[in-house]
Amino acid sequence: FGLPLTVGMLILGYFLIARVYRVGGGYQPVDLRATPLGGRARGLVFVFLCAIVAWMSEPLHGIPAPVIGIATAAVLFGGGWLGREDLGRIDWSTLLLIVGGIVLGRLIEHSGLLEGVARAAIGGDLPLAVKITGFVVVAAMMGAVMSNTASAAILIPLALVLGLPRSSAVLIALGTSFGVLFTVSSPPNAMAYGEGGLSAKDLLRVGLPLMIIGCLLIGLTGPTVLRWMGIP
Repeated sequence: FGLPLTVGMLILGYFLIARVYRVGGGYQPVDLRATPLGGRARGLVFVFLCAIVAWMSEPLHGIPAPVIGIATAAVLFGGGWLGREDLGRIDWSTLLLIVGGIVLGRLIEHSGLLEGVARAAIGGDLPLAVKITGFVVVAAMMGAVMSNTASAAILIPLALVLGLPRSSAVLIALGTSFGVLFTVSSPPNAMAYGEGGLSAKDLLRVGLPLMIIGCLLIGLTGPTVLRWMGIP
C-alpha cells in the first residue's frame, strides 16, 4: 500500500519542483566510482551498524535511542574518527532549530490543544470519507510541528473512539508524513535550510501542494484500496 504511494508522490514532488523553479536543461552525469575501504573506514561502518542494530532492538535491551546516539558519538570521538575541529564544524544552528521544533511539538502534545480541535472539527455527524480525510489532514498538520509518532499516537485512538474503521490507523500514520511544510517539520528540511540558499517560503511552496494532494489522495481513496487488499 505504501510503496506505490511513495513512488507516486516522489514523481509528483519532482514535477512540482521542476515547475515551481522552472528547472530545465540536461543533467550532468555523476561520478559514482567506488574507492576501496581501508581498515579505519571499515571500522567506521561497523560502529554505525552497531548503532543501527541498537536503535532497532531498543524494545529488547531498553536503552533509550538518545543514549545510544550519545554513546555512538563518544565512540567516534574516542576512537579518533572525529576530532576537536569536527566538533566546531557541526551545524549547531540547524540542531537548535530541530530541538526547538521538538520542544514546540511536546508543548502542543501535552496541552491537549490539537486533540480538542480534532474532536470539535471531526467528531460531528459527517460522512465517513470526510471524517477520514479530516483526520489525515489534521495528522499532517500535527506532523508539521511535532513528532510524527506522537501525532499518530494521539489521533489513532481518538479516531477509533469516534467509530472510524480500524484500517484508518494506517491512513492516519501515513498522513503524518505529509507534514513537510516548515523548516522544523523534519530534520531533512532543517538540514537543507541550514545549508543556505533556501527560505521558509521555498519549503512552503512545494510542501503545501504535496500535503494537500497527498492527504486528499489518502483520505478519499485509501479506504477503498485497503479493502481491496483485505484490510477492513
